[in-house]
Amino acid sequence: MSISFSGSLSPDNSKSENIKAAMGTTSLGQFFSTGTTSGHFWRNALEIKGTVAPSDFEEKIKILRWRIASKYYYGSTLDTTVGGGAKDDTSPDSLRDDEPAPDGHVYDFDAPGIEFVVGKPVGTIYRQRANFRQWAEYKGKRASDEIQWYTRMSIEKTTGQDVLKNDVPNDNVHGLGSTLTTWNLQP
Repeated sequence: MSISFSGSLSPDNSKSENIKAAMGTTSLGQFFSTGTTSGHFWRNALEIKGTVAPSDFEEKIKILRWRIASKYYYGSTLDTTVGGGAKDDTSPDSLRDDEPAPDGHVYDFDAPGIEFVVGKPVGTIYRQRANFRQWAEYKGKRASDEIQWYTRMSIEKTTGQDVLKNDVPNDNVHGLGSTLTTWNLQP
């Protein structure tokens, strides 16, 4: 399995049109989503690719995702109404390509992000910190190694479209491994 945090969706990902409808783009990385079938807010998009052997394998292989932990903050204050510990976070069928034929690849797409609750005042900062793990399964049995990744983002409420807030070093990124889930990314 491999993961892409930038660029565009793979050309053989059969769910590209569904993803474009949801996000407004087939780009990976950080963007403000503008799609017609999902919310409009800042996201960190990525694509997980599973390479299947033999490449002409014709049965479904599903890439699963588990949220290890997540926390959300207003400024430096923990938002206790969202986030939490481990839970299934597997993408819906519409965003996963489970059919390896004809190219020998299966795909998952995720674009975690954050949006403000209505009624928060201009100038409010909202933060997301989350860790995930993913793997492939065939007929309910693990069929790949695990891959771990994280996302972290801070946005500020404005009178128009929310903007990214860069007041915490190394914020507003996603990548391999894990992240601290503190508001300031410090132990």
